[in-house]
Amino acid sequence: MMISELDNFRSGYKQGNYDWHREFYARLALAFPEQNYYSATLVNDFLDWCEPCTVIELGGWDGALAQEVLREGMKWTNYEIADVPQVCDDSGYEYVLPDSWIWESPLEGDAFIASHVLEHLSLEHLSALIAALRCEFAYVDVPLFPDGNTWQGSTTTHVLPISIGQFDELWASAGWTIAQDFERYGDIPSYVRYLRR
Repeated sequence: MMISELDNFRSGYKQGNYDWHREFYARLALAFPEQNYYSATLVNDFLDWCEPCTVIELGGWDGALAQEVLREGMKWTNYEIADVPQVCDDSGYEYVLPDSWIWESPLEGDAFIASHVLEHLSLEHLSALIAALRCEFAYVDVPLFPDGNTWQGSTTTHVLPISIGQFDELWASAGWTIAQDFERYGDIPSYVRYLRR
């Protein structure tokens, strides 16, 4: 992926162009098919804690997380922007490629899960997503930092320009509380939040 392509992506995204965003991630999927960054251990713990019947996942890529943690009787819907081959074939799993931003309609379910995806949204789009959620619980895992999004730059598709503190305040202002929080270490350090209304 060329730096000029990333710059073009940012320009298209800032204009709110869904088709451009989708096309960019389709090309990214071809160039870098391995795009899963999640902790199955923490997601399993989250599912034990909130015991949802229906889960909405945003940006679940190839369904690998669902394949690891999906439980009997649970309905899991993965809203993804890139058309990538799916590894989860459980009958409770559904893979959806929407035609527009999913937050343009209410998102209803017991729990919402987003692991290493929200940092790819603008602040405006993240705010719209949070407002559209009709869930009681949320699991979010984001590589943000106390001083802002230090992953921004010419080598990444991260566009969310806020710190983890500002991220937490955004959820709190929409009526969510942090029930548990964790720091994940490794190649891409991140923060995990279990949220509830």
